Amino acid sequence: MTQPEVSFANDQDVEDALIAGLEAFNDGHTESSGYKPMQCVLRDDAGKIIGGAMGQILFRWLNIKYVWVDESIRGTGQGEIIVQTLLDEAKKAGAIAAKVNTFSFQARGFYEGLGFAVFSTLDGFPPGSATHYMSRKL
Repeated sequence: MTQPEVSFANDQDVEDALIAGLEAFNDGHTESSGYKPMQCVLRDDAGKIIGGAMGQILFRWLNIKYVWVDESIRGTGQGEIIVQTLLDEAKKAGAIAAKVNTFSFQARGFYEGLGFAVFSTLDGFPPGSATHYMSRKL
């Protein structure tokens, strides 16, 4: 066998292959992960994306990866609607709980208002700040 080649990549095919390989390995050691990507998007009248959330269900937990709301509509309740829609759809898909992490300068209070509680904090990441790891039941 020749020496494998290692290279840097930022490619959807690579991500898909890594996820498939990890799922196959995990399935041999536990129940099926039930991996399911999820997205919820908010568009204005012109169809421009002005907010949304994305994550995935894994082992019956929703992992919220990204939530963003355009500054022009922050504070109007749209962020809550977006995240609650994602939570509701995850529950319909069989999720029993959700987790998210947020920097201390981002949205800890927002998530607490949606029923999330901090279970761990990593001080100093990013520098001068902290990351809060939060979860809640669905």
